[in-house]
Amino acid sequence: MLFVTHKTYADIVNHLKDGKKISAIKRLRLEKGVSLREAKFAIDKFSMKLESRPWTGDPSAEDIACAPVIQKIVCDLGQGSVELNIEELQIKFLSSLALIGVDACAELLHIIDVLQAINDRKEVKIIDD
Repeated sequence: MLFVTHKTYADIVNHLKDGKKISAIKRLRLEKGVSLREAKFAIDKFSMKLESRPWTGDPSAEDIACAPVIQKIVCDLGQGSVELNIEELQIKFLSSLALIGVDACAELLHIIDVLQAINDRKEVKIIDD
């Protein structure tokens, strides 16, 4: 499975709708660093799926999927729930430092780092202390 950003996914779909298969292949290669062969097969397979046609090509061809992104989080620091994006959440935690304390703020900022890592498709591991 080749997970791509929502921007790359939209670019690939638009290139294919416009009949620009080579541009779609280039876009996939740019983000994922796959070989020309891998990108061509993946784009061919993806194109068939967009047309609701079964894939009969190389069985090793990768699927293309849009990677999920955490966009909004609901947070309550004791003053009512607010829905914020990750950047706004970071500002909210820092501006609440006097209210929640340094240790709690540090822990919450660490959670933001983890959420951002997930959005960046990095592997996140949980270590029990």
